Amino acid sequence: MVTTLEVGATVMAGLLLAQGLLGVAEQRLYTDAQRAGSPLVVRLNLFGSLLAVGIGVLAAAWIRRRGLPSPWHFLLLNVWLLLTVFLRIATYRATGVSHSPVIDRVAARLF
Repeated sequence: MVTTLEVGATVMAGLLLAQGLLGVAEQRLYTDAQRAGSPLVVRLNLFGSLLAVGIGVLAAAWIRRRGLPSPWHFLLLNVWLLLTVFLRIATYRATGVSHSPVIDRVAARLF
């Protein structure tokens, strides 16, 4: 039987995975000048994004196979998701962009 907390944790794991994939995609779109502005923040963003992908996949697989081990895991997923959001905001400020470069790329292809 699946509990509501397990469903919520699975959704959080999916959001963490999506946030990580977005961060990895953004790394390819930054120019060299943007990366040179603050290389440490950009590298931390890449590391955090890769870690988010890994944690998202592992958490979703764990919950699917064995259930939620503890309500604390739900809280930890939310905290990690929040940290990746703050890291992404810091990266935007350091590179001088106002929003995700992925949005510009998608808009250019759609319109």
